[in-house]
Amino acid sequence: KLVVISICLMLLSVYLSILFPAVELAPLDSLGSFNVGIVDLHLPIQLQFTSPFEETKHVTPSKQDHATIRVLYPTFEKSDVVPYLRPHTSEVYCEENMKHSAPPPLRPFSWMIHMWRLIQLPGKYHAQPAISSPTQRLPIIFFSHGLGGSAEMYAYQTHALASNGYVVV
Repeated sequence: KLVVISICLMLLSVYLSILFPAVELAPLDSLGSFNVGIVDLHLPIQLQFTSPFEETKHVTPSKQDHATIRVLYPTFEKSDVVPYLRPHTSEVYCEENMKHSAPPPLRPFSWMIHMWRLIQLPGKYHAQPAISSPTQRLPIIFFSHGLGGSAEMYAYQTHALASNGYVVV
């Protein structure tokens, strides 16, 4: 009985993948007329709260005492390749994704989704911005990935915006 159900589910998954194929994204090289420059900024943060019972503020100790902000911008310099996810981040994503979404017997096998670690995007760290004069201004987009996400997970979208002439923070 389980074999029949398994075969039916496999056939259903094949049928659904034909009906709803995966979205193919255009190569980033062909999206805009600019290459992408990248700068990572580490802004210091200090978490404070005011107790309802006291007038003084207390500093909350934190493991992370900075916020990482990535700025992508248009450039004319030739692109290198940068990892889609930083090595440590990709390792954590693979482990956490398997922990929360895989069935219990598969959870130790986070290496199965290691493809995230292999993806490379065109970009160049600390490239010269594509401005023709010191008074020229570029439009800025502040991109928020929302709760439970990471800015790195939206790298394709932010790279596409930067390649079309926007500064993306």
